[in-house]
Amino acid sequence: MTLLKRIMWPNKGEEVEVYRNGTLLVEGHVTHADDSSISIMGKKLNMYNISAAELLRGIEDRSIVVKKKKLH
Repeated sequence: MTLLKRIMWPNKGEEVEVYRNGTLLVEGHVTHADDSSISIMGKKLNMYNISAAELLRGIEDRSIVVKKKKLH
């Protein structure tokens, strides 16, 4: 599971899409990422915060999927 966490864990500066149970939760730019929380600024400049513990649990049980966007 460590590899899956490493692949999906969002890093500051990345563009991501976060899905919970197959539904898009937020799409945007990661403005903050550390061991306690992740902050993502959405397309309409709304901020979404998720605790690192919640994100880790979701990645582990596969209820949360983080897709990183490739910048062209």
